[in-house]
Amino acid sequence: MAVAEPAEPLAIGRYLVFDVIGAGGMATVHLGRLVGTAGFSRIVAIKRLHPYLGRDADFVRMFMDKARLAARLHHPNVVATLDVVTERDELFLVMEYVRGSSVAGLLKALRGRGERVSPAIAAAVLVGALHGLHAAHDATSETGTALGLVHRDVSPQNVLVGSDGIARVLDFGVAKAAGRHQATEDGQVKGKAGYMSPEQVRGEPLDRRSDIFAAGIVLWELLTGVRLFAGDNIAATSIQTMYAPVRPPSTVATTIPAALDEVVLKALERDRENRYASADEMARAIEAVIRPASASEVGALVSKLAEASLLQQADLISRIERGTAAETTAPLPARASQVSDDTHDHDTGISLVSNASRARRTSLSRGLAIVLLFVALALVWFGARRIGEETQAGPHISSAAAPPSAEAALLPSSPDSANSVAPSPTLPVPSAPASSEPLSRAPRARPTAHPSSPSQAAAPRAAQCQPPYTVDSDGIRRPKRECFLKP
Repeated sequence: MAVAEPAEPLAIGRYLVFDVIGAGGMATVHLGRLVGTAGFSRIVAIKRLHPYLGRDADFVRMFMDKARLAARLHHPNVVATLDVVTERDELFLVMEYVRGSSVAGLLKALRGRGERVSPAIAAAVLVGALHGLHAAHDATSETGTALGLVHRDVSPQNVLVGSDGIARVLDFGVAKAAGRHQATEDGQVKGKAGYMSPEQVRGEPLDRRSDIFAAGIVLWELLTGVRLFAGDNIAATSIQTMYAPVRPPSTVATTIPAALDEVVLKALERDRENRYASADEMARAIEAVIRPASASEVGALVSKLAEASLLQQADLISRIERGTAAETTAPLPARASQVSDDTHDHDTGISLVSNASRARRTSLSRGLAIVLLFVALALVWFGARRIGEETQAGPHISSAAAPPSAEAALLPSSPDSANSVAPSPTLPVPSAPASSEPLSRAPRARPTAHPSSPSQAAAPRAAQCQPPYTVDSDGIRRPKRECFLKP
């Protein structure tokens, strides 16, 4: 069997989006990968809203409502909603990845083989789905208020059976709840033709018993392997839903117990007052008349019927995980040689390292370079300042009496030379002692006083002009103006 190569990944937030594994009316479903910190990763399913629907504000609100409601549901028989990402003017719904097949896929495979599932398998699948629906019907808001949620789209496409044998309900995209932001207009019908209750077809207010009717249709079709309401068009199908007689499943498949017929027919009562009051009540009624198959039995059937697609998905997941291993195992430069061969999938030649990750690394490198630049500038500034402080001590020793070499050692000749000898700011440079060798040979220096002091005013002019300049704090010689004026 030819296996498709992993698609070039699309990076959205913390996720990489890969191949399409399913499609629906409003979105495509992709394999995805959550890439976290410290090597954490997880394979997920990502539902990507069709771009043209993303431009419909009402539809976007409905999509966001879907995520808000689904996030309230935490049950083994409900596909978990993990996250919502908005990027590039698109919406992405991140869900738990379940290795398995929808009931619709299983029924198609069975029809292709000319087979039906056993009543025990059908009972196990429906009991699991009913437990998930019951959890949704009893869901509450953050404040504990009942949401009054109704799925409104219970169908073979929205019941997923995993290879672990567990049935899960998914897609609350058209769910009705008291707290929905996007209200449904009066008379507007949402759901799939052939899987709606009579009151739903008529556009009447709904409660959880509408989902009971839809679950009864799914159970009838699982037991018989054929459609219950299937007209030539939507109108014909809707008329059948409201008025066509419902045959007991055993009239199509003789192996079905009569007691199970009664359960199905009660769920399909057109007067909702005569149906089961809750999904949990219907599940207990099924378990009372037939022993549901074990999870291992259901899982084995799923693995057999969906073998081709499951093998393809497993191969793609393996390629994705091998290709993105470097993303989570190569944060340390010392290990680069160990993971360099894994940064690309050599079988596909496709880089699986996300653009977002490369951008993060580039940003960190630039930030580090800026910090190092500021540190270098600070060192130069502190060094120059210390040089200036040392040169300010020069006027206390007579420059005229000191030899030129000593003067050159105390006064930098240029800013460049000052920088080249700048001491480290953490290591103070000691002042030269009065008895040091270069200064001991010079005559005792007289203190250089400010011209405005009284003693200086009384001193002879010749003494004032020895030397005829002063040295400022920058080490620059400033001529004494009075020494160059005629007396």
